[in-house]
Order: sequence, then structure tokens, then C-alpha cells
Amino acid sequence: MRLELCAACDADRPAAGALIRFFADGRGRDADRAKEGALLVLEWTKEGMAAHGWFCPTASSIAAAPSTSWNAGAA
Repeated sequence: MRLELCAACDADRPAAGALIRFFADGRGRDADRAKEGALLVLEWTKEGMAAHGWFCPTASSIAAAPSTSWNAGAA
């Protein structure tokens, strides 16, 4: 995996630091820790999205969203 950190998104961000430490100390090479790595990547992604005003919707926020013409038949 190759990660490119963004100065605007990742400077002084806790999730970015945790992800860097995960790979720097070798835990990223341990297949038994794949779930931990995936959760760190998700947190890093959400942190970067938030820096740009975006968010990662949760199941509850999707369910609470009003219907639109493209998803009116869903549910």
C-alpha cells in the first residue's frame, strides 16, 4: 500500500499519525492485524473528508434522509 499524505488534510491529525505509526512500526505487514489497519484507513479517510467539509454517512443518517426521485422506491 502506498499512502500519500496531504499537508492540508493530514497535518496534526490524529488518525493520520496513527496510520503512519501502524505502518512504520511493521504492524502493516501482519495479516492478523488487517482489520485494525482497515479501521485506521477508514478513520484517516473520514478525517481527510472532514478537512474539506465532506462527511462519511452512517446507516442512520442515510435512513433519516428524505426520499428523492432517484431513491423513492428504496426501503
